[in-house]
Amino acid sequence: MMNIVIALKEFPAVIDSSFGFVAALCRNRGKHEVILTLDGRYARTVDRVRSAFEGILPQENIHLQILLLTAGLLPAGSKKSDS
Repeated sequence: MMNIVIALKEFPAVIDSSFGFVAALCRNRGKHEVILTLDGRYARTVDRVRSAFEGILPQENIHLQILLLTAGLLPAGSKKSDS
C-alpha cells in the first residue's frame, strides 16, 4: 500500500486544470491512500474543494497546509530570496 500526497498549490486554478487527473487518481486508488493538502493562502476555497471531491475521497483526507515562516527564521542552509 502507498500513501499518495497531492499538494494543491495554486488554487483555484488547479481545480480547473488538474481536477480530472486528481479525481481519476482518487477514484482508482484501490487500497492506496490519497491525501490532498491545500495551500493555506487559499483557505476560503476549502469548501469548494471538499464539495468537488465529495464521494470521491474521504473528507478526512483533505487537509489545509499553513506554513508559518517569519522573516528572521529560515531553515538551515536556506538563503533569503527577494523574488
